[in-house]
Amino acid sequence: MKEDTKDTKLLLITALNNKKLFLQKKFDHGLPFIIHRDQLVCMFIMLATIITAVFFVSSPSYLFLKWYSLGAIIMFLFRIIDYSQKKGHFYLIDFCYTAGIQILYFLMFNSESFNLTIRAFGFGAGVLGWSTFLFSNCLTVYRLDEFCGLWIHTVPSFLAYSLRWMDEKSLIYYKSYKFEFGSDHMRNYYKECYLPYFIWAVSYYLIISKIFQHWTVKGDYMTLVRYMQNDALLAKPFNIFGPNYHVEAFIMWHFVFFSVTTFIGYVSFFCKPLHTFCLIFWVMSLVANGAKAIVKDLTKPYKISLERINFLLDGLK
Repeated sequence: MKEDTKDTKLLLITALNNKKLFLQKKFDHGLPFIIHRDQLVCMFIMLATIITAVFFVSSPSYLFLKWYSLGAIIMFLFRIIDYSQKKGHFYLIDFCYTAGIQILYFLMFNSESFNLTIRAFGFGAGVLGWSTFLFSNCLTVYRLDEFCGLWIHTVPSFLAYSLRWMDEKSLIYYKSYKFEFGSDHMRNYYKECYLPYFIWAVSYYLIISKIFQHWTVKGDYMTLVRYMQNDALLAKPFNIFGPNYHVEAFIMWHFVFFSVTTFIGYVSFFCKPLHTFCLIFWVMSLVANGAKAIVKDLTKPYKISLERINFLLDGLK
């Protein structure tokens, strides 16, 4: 019995010494780079957030639009590099990215198009803005990946608000855009939102479930379908057609979400108080989720230490 206890202690001492050497080596060689990287990320996120807020308020007609275009290009490039290293290539064809590219094209090459202005508003005030809440995007000063999600989902909602209520040069600015509420206006609005959506939905379905199914459905490449079907809250809705039809269930629920949020965006087009409430709600969700992320990250080392102590105590029994 004493020999078993002695052997256990020797094993624990050896394991702890190896862990100590590993941490010391990591501290000496890897930690300085990590610290400098995180400092740069923190500075970038803080400056980008402040600049976005200042330009949104002070220059919605010019500087905010230019800044949004530059930021969107940077975030898209970062996502391409990041997902390429994680087998997340197919995230880049999600609707949020295709919608963002259409908005970017509108700002950079065809800002005089009334139809594209309507589309940019519809996407920003609808599906992209509410995706902020759906995907629990958070505002932190140290998570670059989360900040990219914020830029892809939330900043377009600020753009939509600016185009309608703040940008005097916008083709849909509420003081200069005269319209008659009726079937023609509604038809044009929904056409600009739904036509590109249906093109995306058909293309996405074919790519995920047919063309590249050996990578997506049968392989280990990550997709939004796989990400959402692994969520405990969404497991039951995703099995509505059975375990072999998750892509079809995803397309159906995505269409429902798009339709509901597009309708809210359409109502917001005529109701500034509602649109303002939605914008405040999205911002508050960012802040609340950011606070949760900070608390989670701060308590993580303590939980890890507690697990190690429990492991050692169990080994000494």
